[in-house]
Amino acid sequence: MFKNKKDLVHLELTHQEKRYLLQIMVWFRNKVLSEGGPTEDIDGVILKLAR
Repeated sequence: MFKNKKDLVHLELTHQEKRYLLQIMVWFRNKVLSEGGPTEDIDGVILKLAR
């Protein structure tokens, strides 16, 4: 996905922003899943947010 380190993006989120983003990602994952699409990349983002 990222070719080198300068392509990486680091976000500093408050607890509330992180929680909201996690809820949106889970909603999006469920939408993609219901349409039969792959969710592996979305799952990876959710796991990183859940840390």
